[in-house]
Amino acid sequence: MTADDMVSLIQARMSLIGARLDEGIAFALGEAERRVGDLVRDGALHLRSLTMRAELRRYLMNSGLPGWLIGGDQSKMGQLLLEDNDSGLCLRVLKERRHGYPGGIPTAGYNAARRLAWQEPLPVFTDVVKSPPATASLLLLWD
Repeated sequence: MTADDMVSLIQARMSLIGARLDEGIAFALGEAERRVGDLVRDGALHLRSLTMRAELRRYLMNSGLPGWLIGGDQSKMGQLLLEDNDSGLCLRVLKERRHGYPGGIPTAGYNAARRLAWQEPLPVFTDVVKSPPATASLLLLWD
């Protein structure tokens, strides 16, 4: 599988859920603002991201995400993973951080699971992948 094939696969699988994700993220952000907006404005910035992930999880669980599983360990800061068993794609939902990280991608920090995921080379950036990966972990960043 070439890099172009991998990109085509990602685009095809994401096209199935793109509109639902857009709706869900908009809904979740509105709910997060309603619930913790005053605390965020007072400096508790982390609450927006935590609440947004929890609301997005609830939205997607209630409305469904065709062909995708909604996973992640909520006890780990509201971790939200979207997994497509057909293609092996796994999306980790995180908040973009343009004000401190190049490209807005949050660092792995001291989290062992994130460090492992961040250091694995993605097949998209290689010239040729001999066979589809068992899983390809991607970031779904919102801001």
